Amino acid sequence: MRPPIPVGEREPGENDVVFTQFKMPNGRREVVWVARSPETASLARTIEQAGYHFDIEMLSDLQTISMTVDKDAPTTDEDEQPIAHELVVNGPAVLDAVDRLITAAGKRIAEVVTR
Repeated sequence: MRPPIPVGEREPGENDVVFTQFKMPNGRREVVWVARSPETASLARTIEQAGYHFDIEMLSDLQTISMTVDKDAPTTDEDEQPIAHELVVNGPAVLDAVDRLITAAGKRIAEVVTR
């Protein structure tokens, strides 16, 4: 379940992809979002409607960002595993990694649907 949006923050827009960010040092959760292309944002909404969510966190090396797409309510061992995962050095490359993450998750969901 996504944490509430902080008071005073704007709601995510149509082209924003929403993540739950796990913050150091104790894993406190916060909602964050990043603007992407309309096509990528639309695919992200489709992934969310299929019962998945996006998580992001900085790893303890303070340089690496980990992003995953996970099932909202896992019912099997396979559901416990992320359907997409990206590791990237923090900085401008994160935006491209968000796009790769969403594209990979969309393909994985499409594979499951066609089985």
